[in-house]
Amino acid sequence: GYLLVASGIGLLMIAISRMHHAQALLDPVNQAMVLVAVACLVAFVRVELSRQAPLLNLRLFNLRGYRLSVIIAVVQSVGMFECLVLLPLLVQSVLGYNPIWTGLALLCTASFASLFGQWGGKALDRHGPRTVVAVGLLLTGVSTLALGMLKADAAIGVVFVLMMIRGAGLGLSYMPVTTAGLNALPEPMVTQGAAMNNISRRLVASLAIVIASLWLEFRLNTAGPAATPSAISEVFIATGLLIFLALPCAWRFPLDDERAEAQPDAVEPR
Repeated sequence: GYLLVASGIGLLMIAISRMHHAQALLDPVNQAMVLVAVACLVAFVRVELSRQAPLLNLRLFNLRGYRLSVIIAVVQSVGMFECLVLLPLLVQSVLGYNPIWTGLALLCTASFASLFGQWGGKALDRHGPRTVVAVGLLLTGVSTLALGMLKADAAIGVVFVLMMIRGAGLGLSYMPVTTAGLNALPEPMVTQGAAMNNISRRLVASLAIVIASLWLEFRLNTAGPAATPSAISEVFIATGLLIFLALPCAWRFPLDDERAEAQPDAVEPR
């Protein structure tokens, strides 16, 4: 099991790191690595589901609370990493400001994420995950869409405000939903649950960055440098819509009494 998952993730990450441009998709070496990686990961899933003592207990995803929390955390990770890639391009290439303003915009996000993360944790304990996570996703999605709709003459202050809203949304949804998902697991499974959450976030976020980079290159190659603002906007808008698609997961998150009724044998190998 370990050999399969290590080979699958390793080959997939190597292939992703080699895809700097669209032509890399046609490279036989990259295609072969992706195919072998997928085959290894599929084999890993089959092997782990058949073992009495699996390396990673994939049956944790049978628990609705954990499954939904991973989906939301993955989507928010995609949004965070996409923003880290796109924001410097937006601020420096489209709006024409120097890099210090990019750093200040990111500082706005970090500050508000920390501030609202504390409040989100308290709200999670009092009201459960549904409302607080849904509000966080809504704030993150709206601010991301708004970043994609900025024009070249937008003031840097508008970017700061939108990044503050993004930070507030992350603080209300990212860590609270991760905590709620781990709370849905039997105590012996928490460590494995945290590991799978982390792996899922890293893998999907890496793939999303590659896809965004390939899209940006495709738009620049077909329409030239003049397409840079519209290409950046398109990726921001697509990311915002993806975040909105995660809203039903927050609404369907099990309540405290539903989590308490989860059957321990749902995660036990058969």
